[in-house]
Amino acid sequence: MITRRAVPVGAGVLVIAGALGAAAAEPTPAPTGAPATAPVGDYEPTVESLSRHETPEWFTDAKLGIFIHWGPYSVPAYAPPGGGARPGSDVYAEWYWYEMNQPGSPTHQHHAETYGEDVPYDAFVEQWNPVRFDPEQWLDLFADAGAEYFVLVSKHHDGVALWDSDTTDRDTVAMGPRRDLVADLFEAADDRSMRTGLYYSLAEWYHPAGGWDPPRGHSLEEGPVNPYTGDPVPYTGYVPVSDDVLDHQYPQMLELVDRFDPDIIWCDIGPHVPHNSNEFMAFYYNQAKNRPQPKDVAVNDRCGNDVHDFVTREYRNQPAIDPNPWEATRGLGRSFGYNAEEGPEVYLSADQLIDSFVDTVSKNGNLLLNIGPMADGSIPDIQADRVRALGAWLDVNGEAIRGATYWTRADDAHSNVPVRYTVNDGVLYATALQWPGEELVLSGEVPLAAGSTITLLGSGGEPLPWRRDGRQVTVTMPAAGAAATTSEHAYTFEISTPGLTDVRDVVRTSLDVPDSAEPGESFVATATVTNPGDRHSASVRVELGVPAGWSVAPRRDVLGPMAPDESATAEFVVTPPAGTATDQYQLTVVTSAAHVGQVTGAPVVVGFESAVDVVAPAKLSPGVMAVEGAEYYVDRDVTLRSLPAELRGATMIRGANDDKRLTDPEYLVVDARRDLDLYVALDPRGAPENGGWWPAWLEELGFRPTGEEIASAGDDAQPALRLFKLERPVAAGERIVLGGNGATTGSSGTYVTFAVPR
Repeated sequence: MITRRAVPVGAGVLVIAGALGAAAAEPTPAPTGAPATAPVGDYEPTVESLSRHETPEWFTDAKLGIFIHWGPYSVPAYAPPGGGARPGSDVYAEWYWYEMNQPGSPTHQHHAETYGEDVPYDAFVEQWNPVRFDPEQWLDLFADAGAEYFVLVSKHHDGVALWDSDTTDRDTVAMGPRRDLVADLFEAADDRSMRTGLYYSLAEWYHPAGGWDPPRGHSLEEGPVNPYTGDPVPYTGYVPVSDDVLDHQYPQMLELVDRFDPDIIWCDIGPHVPHNSNEFMAFYYNQAKNRPQPKDVAVNDRCGNDVHDFVTREYRNQPAIDPNPWEATRGLGRSFGYNAEEGPEVYLSADQLIDSFVDTVSKNGNLLLNIGPMADGSIPDIQADRVRALGAWLDVNGEAIRGATYWTRADDAHSNVPVRYTVNDGVLYATALQWPGEELVLSGEVPLAAGSTITLLGSGGEPLPWRRDGRQVTVTMPAAGAAATTSEHAYTFEISTPGLTDVRDVVRTSLDVPDSAEPGESFVATATVTNPGDRHSASVRVELGVPAGWSVAPRRDVLGPMAPDESATAEFVVTPPAGTATDQYQLTVVTSAAHVGQVTGAPVVVGFESAVDVVAPAKLSPGVMAVEGAEYYVDRDVTLRSLPAELRGATMIRGANDDKRLTDPEYLVVDARRDLDLYVALDPRGAPENGGWWPAWLEELGFRPTGEEIASAGDDAQPALRLFKLERPVAAGERIVLGGNGATTGSSGTYVTFAVPR
């Protein structure tokens, strides 16, 4: 059964802080039963004290949690698939009440046509009848998914609490379901090993003593109105309070901890409204610590007080490894709450879900995957099928995921299929997000020795043949193909080396070379080697490889044994011969310590001179050489995977995913240094047939489609870009003005420009 008790908290002053600033108030009495003096080491309600709290190890090991959005919004179950009045909330069905209050929005129109202008949102509370809610079945599904924890939305922005709250009758016991839904789920979870969590919105849109209007911050203090007539409507179940923080928000948060003892408190909207989060977090941390059997708890980064145990990212992943704990959260479709308008085409496929999950873990994150039950409490079959597919994949590949951490890199720029790396118990794992075919190609940076084995999980444990060739490692796949493993959708390879207890202790090497060089002129290449382990390394040797015909001195260097955390450098003087053709060339450094070796490379461009001067914006200057592997965004991890032959070696003016919009008439201004042909490449999702952004200047200036495409690679890779060419040549000295970057219109990315000398 759920433990209900009074819990001690450290003394401190109440601080209400939010988007409108901070203000001090009288000290808040400690909850009943608090000791007269706080135990030694208690957390105080200050940022400095709370920041001492450490993220629980169980959280960083868990990797997968289940989010549950379920409320009155599950009755209309509506959000327009194409978007609504306000970017962000328009696709979220749980934002139904807010969107129906925005004249002109699809939800505003839908509500009038479907229910009538005189039907208030609160009518859905009474229509919410969870006759098929079975907590045990929910928990069985979460377990089938392989989840280690769940987070239930205890109250969303509509203010309807899913438990028997003392501060209001706007809850599911006094209204609608007439059940304490939080208690039902938590009691069912009592005899399970799964950790528990509660989401709590610190804001309520139309709370009469302190509503929240997102575009303007904490500004509504008048209660809800009929969006069609403007007449006031009841805030059903409201018990009048003089202060929404002290008399409602903060007491409710204490109730959740005292009654349900969650392992996670998942705040929302705290940065945008007044709150008492310092006092609450001190209470939460101390009650977990000051008990006969202490427990480790965690709080996310949305309580509004700049203190957290982990960072949340909504519907987006980290672009790269973050060594600090973080969590990606998203639904299987575009909404958290159940949206009946979303068809199967909107949902992630099992393949996409597994790819996203592996990507998250490779960057040190957890995935909090949302389930949106229907109003009756049943979970849609398509959602259940997806999470069970994820669980089935984990049954085969879980050793690369559960309890895993990150390696030196998350992905592999040299692999023949997308790959994500993880480390567990010192062993390196490479997960291919597609079946590689006859061979899997990995980067030479993978540390290997003569006795290393590479094994495909789910295939019986027979090592696969492998070889190292220059900057790459090639693994021969089983003759039976993907049928050789019981895994589906993604395929994990265990890379094990005898005598190597932890792959993270292998020395790491980076190679620094100039962005460009000239034929016949020498430059310095610097190899930096670091020992990340906690023991002295074996003697380290480095050798630089250069293209045929180039000179290098010295060719190799011995750095000797290296102490823990020590770094050392080796410098090499490199000279490309006179007459070297303009192109991008690769240098490689082979590093070996004892029996383990790895290969690291870096590109250097020889003889390139930009065909244009970028006048504006400055951030897109200078132009870079267009070759496979070149980065084509200035602020995102995206590179060129393939190029039409006529563009290789051209000057590329990279794009930027910034705040420029269609209304900027001169987004990109360049001066031609020589006669040239001009090309632009655009994201096809913005094409007119897709109802998105397609720049008017494209046709006005005379750009025409070539029928060719440019493929991209990287964490934020887009669909293949469509290529357009300016019909007329550009003369030397001419200024070219391009406009309209649609990166933030919600329907397209930016564009990339290429200048090809004639």
